[in-house]
Order: sequence, then C-alpha cells, then structure tokens
Amino acid sequence: MMNPDYIVIFSYLNIALAWDYGLHGADWESCTGDRQSPIDIKRDNTILLDANDMLDFSMDYCQSISGLFKNDGKTLKFETQNGNPSTTDFIIGGPLGTTKFYFLQFHLHWGSPLSYGAEHLVDGQRMAGELHLVHVNENYIENGTIDPNAYQNQDGLAVLGIFLQDGSDGSQWFDIIFEAVNEMVDSGMNTTNVSGIDLNQFVQRINPSFQAEFNYWTYDGSLTTPDCNQVVKWIIAERPLFITNEQFAELSLLTLEDGMTTLADNYRKVQDENCRKITYVYKNTDTEYVFKPCLGGQYTLGRDCTSKSGFI
Repeated sequence: MMNPDYIVIFSYLNIALAWDYGLHGADWESCTGDRQSPIDIKRDNTILLDANDMLDFSMDYCQSISGLFKNDGKTLKFETQNGNPSTTDFIIGGPLGTTKFYFLQFHLHWGSPLSYGAEHLVDGQRMAGELHLVHVNENYIENGTIDPNAYQNQDGLAVLGIFLQDGSDGSQWFDIIFEAVNEMVDSGMNTTNVSGIDLNQFVQRINPSFQAEFNYWTYDGSLTTPDCNQVVKWIIAERPLFITNEQFAELSLLTLEDGMTTLADNYRKVQDENCRKITYVYKNTDTEYVFKPCLGGQYTLGRDCTSKSGFI
C-alpha cells in the first residue's frame, strides 16, 4: 500500500498541473473554504496595531542562495537547488511569534502591457505585480524535507507578499531575475541555474533606508493556486518594490506550456474577506505608501488597475 503522505503529495501536485488562469480561478473547483486568498485590503476595515504590541518581525536572510529559476507555465519561480527549505534563511516574529519559517521559494504574479497583475488589491486598486516569498514552519521540516502536514495544517506556511510597481529609473534588485528571463528566452529552455541570490537585496528595499522594519498587513489565508490550501499566514508589505518598464515588459517574453502563448495576467481573482481580522502593523513613515489614483478604471498608459475581463 502506498504511504498516505505520498498520496497527499501526489494529489497536490496532480491538481496543480491541471489548471490555468483563463478564468482567474473561477473554475478551480477544488478551491473552497472561508479563508481564501487573495483579498482586497480595505484600509478602513483593518485593525491598526502599534508595533509595540507585537514582537518585531525579522527577516534573517544571512546567506546567499544557489538555486533554479523555472518557468512552469504558470509563473516564474525561484527555488533552492534541491527543492527543500533553506537551512539558514528564515523569517520570525510579528504574527509568526517565536516560530521560525524557513525560505522555500519565491515566484511572481504580473499583468500584461494593458493590465496590472498583482493578486492582492488595496482599496480596490491593483498594482503592477506581486512577489511572493514562501516559507515553511520549522515544525513541519523533518531531516531537511517538508512534512506533508505543512500543506494541511493552518500554521504550515507563511508568505511575504511584496507589491511591484513599474516606471522606476533604477531597480538593480531585479537584475538577477531579468537576466534569468533573458537566458531562458535566448536558450529556449524553461529553467536556468543561478547562484548568489541575496534575499536581503529584495526585501530590505521595501524600506528606503535599507532597514528591516516596514509597515505591513497580516491575515490568515490560503495559497492562491490549487488546491488553495488554507495554511498561510500572509504578511503583505505596504510599500512596493520598483522595477523599470523594460524589466516589467521582459516578463511578457515568457510563455505558457505551448511555447507560444504569452504568460501574463497570472493572478487569482480576489476572494471574500468573510469577516476575517486584517491587521495593519505600523512601523514608520518611511514605508508608508500612497497608491496612485485609479481614474476611470485605469492608471497611466491605459493599464487596467482594477480588473480584467470582469474578474476583480
């Protein structure tokens, strides 16, 4: 008889291969529950929490990581060389308490030349894209591998979500991703190996002074891809990271599994909040961010800032 743990993993991977973003998740029958993600973060409905009322949130990304960039036909993903959680890089504190959550992978969601593609909204507005850094609870890591219960229990994962905004003149943090995309496009391959990924170059740029402290929202939710397991503690940074228009356009060179259709608009539609507690943790003025106004459903350059094909 097959080990039940392997059945769980096989079922999870099998479902993950059988979906697409054609309807932005409206047809994902396996994705049910009252703690689904992403959501529209309505500022007036969040609970303001003074930073002194919570443990400091800390990102201990102390070593550079070697790994693999992969276009899996759904997203651009970076994962560790062996696909297991990092043994040195973790997040802790804030809504996670004293439990360490070790880095597993990051991936991106983006739009198209005419639309924005972040998954979470803020007051009904969508940003250009969204970076998700996925971490695994230390209590579900056994001998360096992930216990399948991490995908079944509510405290299994933590995801640090960072909005992406385009139009910047300088965004060196994105260069390694830009170069990986170029390499995959030029070679015709869907993977490329990289070394020297320094996650601090990503996350600490949320704060203009390159410090670890930043304002964020946090809530209990789910993965945003099938099975949409309700196992995620979300931490959403208020201030976005900036990329150039050229770098943003580079993502549009990636394709779906057919090798021809552009990979874009890879976001799930927003889910019902269902009276969940959405907390806003305020740390400083440096990481506040005023979202540009969305006029008539569009930002500048004609890009859709709320929905696409009716899916908010």
